Amino acid sequence: IFQNLTNIEAVSDVVGLLAPLSVTMIKIIKLHTSQKRIHELIESIHKPIELLKYSSELEILTTIRTAVFYQNFELALFASVLSVVFSLVFFKSLKASDGLAFFIQFWAILIGCIWFALFDLLVLGSIRWINVQIEILQSNYRNCEPATAERDNFFVTEDTYLQIENYEYFKVTEGQYKIKVFAPFESEEMNVIEDSFILRLKTCLKHHQGIINCIDKFNDTFSLTLPFQMLTSNAVMCFYLYQASWAIKHNKSIIKCVILFFSVITELFYYCISGTLLTLQGEALRDSQYNVPWHNYLNREVGDLLIIALIQSVKPLEIKAGYFSVFSVKTFLSVIFVLQKASSFYAILNTVMD
Repeated sequence: IFQNLTNIEAVSDVVGLLAPLSVTMIKIIKLHTSQKRIHELIESIHKPIELLKYSSELEILTTIRTAVFYQNFELALFASVLSVVFSLVFFKSLKASDGLAFFIQFWAILIGCIWFALFDLLVLGSIRWINVQIEILQSNYRNCEPATAERDNFFVTEDTYLQIENYEYFKVTEGQYKIKVFAPFESEEMNVIEDSFILRLKTCLKHHQGIINCIDKFNDTFSLTLPFQMLTSNAVMCFYLYQASWAIKHNKSIIKCVILFFSVITELFYYCISGTLLTLQGEALRDSQYNVPWHNYLNREVGDLLIIALIQSVKPLEIKAGYFSVFSVKTFLSVIFVLQKASSFYAILNTVMD
């Protein structure tokens, strides 16, 4: 890069490669230094799912299968995008480098793509399974009345097994997501002899707090990595827009710029849409608390539990980029707005300079 400071194309290629790799290095360091904490986080998120996947309720199994479908879709999408990016940068490096330089670039790109996929799929997958827990907890709040909703017994019928075995995403109806039983999140909650409204409400509040703790732990664990990624993504997108405009002006190909730009913006979009879905699920969870038939049990104990529920509902469920931003569609649109303004400003300056 120092030997080609006067060559804008060479400098832009190097910077465009180093910026994403720097984010990848931060992710690798984070995964390595926080292995125990991340393992505990994953275990706390997946432990209820490991039990719920044996549910006898078709609607619960459908919810889980739908989450698996989205997970497989994201895996295929990320693999496709990374394959295109890797091939593009690989052949660019092959053309421009020889010997040791090519090997170093090839190895850096390969490792970067692998760790990039591992980290993002880990983070996005964690958010998704938290959403699954919240969705099932919403139904538990609504099904707190033992007289109207049974407790899941985890005895799968042959008909339920066949239906979930032949699951097809595009054929699932809205009614197949409406859970009609009270779903235990722990094995100790399965065989309850003396079931009651208060017991179920306490169980819901317990798992609600567990979800809040998971999200807090998630935000604390990735409090440095995610904001750095957001800032770098914004900078890289601005850089690729500049590179594309420079390429157009000098009659160069913009294919590489376009592909890399959309790969970065796709990643940011997925983070923002995942954060928005989590927030919406949190709001729906608050509504489900309101729908609890507490008015049938007006006593001191229920009143105290409702106060706890109100305190829990005040805290928004959000994925934070450090302590200054939240991953949401609003954040994504603000980034697009900034990019639009920046490109317009650059176009004006470019016109004036010409």
